[in-house]
Amino acid sequence: MVVAALWSLILLLDLLTRFDRARLKLLVFMLTATGLYAMHWMFFNRQTHYTVFCDTVYTFCNLAVFPLYYIYVNHLTDSTSRHRRDWMLVLPAVVMATLVGGTYGLMQRDEIQQFVEGFLYNFSLANDFTGITRWQALLHVAVKVIFALEALAVGVASFIKVHRYRHWVRSYYSNVEGKLLEPLRIIAVAVVVIVAASFVVNVLGRTYFTHSSAMLAVPSILFSALIFLIGYGGERMEFSMADAESSHDDIAIGDTDSNDEPLLDAATLHDLHERLEEIMTTEELFAQPNLRINDVAARLHTNRHYVYTMLKHELGLTFADYINNHRVAAAVEMMRANPGKRLNEVAQAVGFASDTSFYRHFKRVMGCSPSHFK
Repeated sequence: MVVAALWSLILLLDLLTRFDRARLKLLVFMLTATGLYAMHWMFFNRQTHYTVFCDTVYTFCNLAVFPLYYIYVNHLTDSTSRHRRDWMLVLPAVVMATLVGGTYGLMQRDEIQQFVEGFLYNFSLANDFTGITRWQALLHVAVKVIFALEALAVGVASFIKVHRYRHWVRSYYSNVEGKLLEPLRIIAVAVVVIVAASFVVNVLGRTYFTHSSAMLAVPSILFSALIFLIGYGGERMEFSMADAESSHDDIAIGDTDSNDEPLLDAATLHDLHERLEEIMTTEELFAQPNLRINDVAARLHTNRHYVYTMLKHELGLTFADYINNHRVAAAVEMMRANPGKRLNEVAQAVGFASDTSFYRHFKRVMGCSPSHFK
């Protein structure tokens, strides 16, 4: 709860100085997570006088937290999605919280007490109850099932979204530094782990942890670590699909991978490859630090999808790898011709955005670091 509340405050302060839709969605997620863990705190401290309110809020937050994370990821990684409709993913949380709260309103005080002690704190099966209390128990079982399905769906979908986005960036930009949403990739892996943990915790239920503080510490630490990673990653995010759109890039993720089969015959692809090699050699386009596939397509008087298709089917490379291979080759020639030239000067001269990018791609292509090669 403290971690989520802290990130909520940080994000709120950020938004007061600079509005950003991605951070706003992340703030909504963090506030929901704060509410979820606040309700956990009330539950484990047996604040039973507030059960109707707390359990209703808990139902909403529990079913909303994973969809809200997905809405945030979707905003960062996909320009083709209808982001307003994404909020419909929170509908199950609204419906189930309304049903749970409404059912509490129909229950007598003694029925609520029986349900709290018999189900929430001891998890008796729904068949052990009668009347409206039994319906409340069935609703809570349904919440567990919905949560499990949401966790699985969001874990898989978020991982796929991040993977597709990273492929899109490599297919469109030559310099991908700060554009690959590296924190989000790490978080995506963490979410898969947490989803697995969520299944276990969801099956066991909160009741399992009411009798052991030591056991409660395990999911608390695990989920706190995830919340911290998500907040930290969100703060470090430097680029997203929104930035591509704001820079008037008119490409969408689907443009690069919607068709696996080439639209051109082999001879045409080969000719396009030769023309590309020619301008790379004579004009050294690769030396432009912010070179994009659109720039190359315009120089070849063709469209970006043809260039993408040619690179994929002729060379088996993304645009980023193709351009960076040329940069490494040019760096090797420069280092041989000018042994005394500093490595950072070489990196800058051939178009690398940073020394880190230069070292990484040089080692990938040549099998050793630039300093070792030199």
